[in-house]
This record gives sequence, structure tokens and C-alpha cells, in this order.
Amino acid sequence: MLCSACTLNNMSEQITLKVDTALLVKAQQRAAAENTNLEDLLLMWIQRYADGALRVDPYEALMARLRYVEAGSHFLRDEMNQRR
Repeated sequence: MLCSACTLNNMSEQITLKVDTALLVKAQQRAAAENTNLEDLLLMWIQRYADGALRVDPYEALMARLRYVEAGSHFLRDEMNQRR
């Protein structure tokens, strides 16, 4: 079981979630590897959800996740369409 507090209208509310133990441990490990914790991640998700930010166009979301990718150079149209 995981408990997290969030702030709503200057009031603190307690949220209780039932989570499979193995899933919780895996999530905690990933959060730690990302230098954060589950409480902060849940609070960010709740804020984004409340603001409607989770309705992002799937294409825009994909492009944001892949922003770090670099092709290495610019390609000509024929090069991009070339089949190998």
C-alpha cells in the first residue's frame, strides 16, 4: 500500500492506493534512478491531469519524447526514400 499527500485549494488531502508489492518496488527503483520519488511523480501527474495536459496530441507527445534524437545529418529526399 502507498500513501501520498497532495495539496488541493490550500488543504492537504491524503490519497491511499493499493499497489502490488513487486510493482511498487519496481516503480520506486525507477524513480530513484531518475533522482525523484513516487510522491513527487504522483503529484506532478495529478497536476497535469487536473490541468488537462494529459490530452496532448499523441504525435506531439511522441515528438517531445524523441526530441533528443539526432539523425546525424540532413538527408535528401531520394536518400530518405531509398529502400535497402
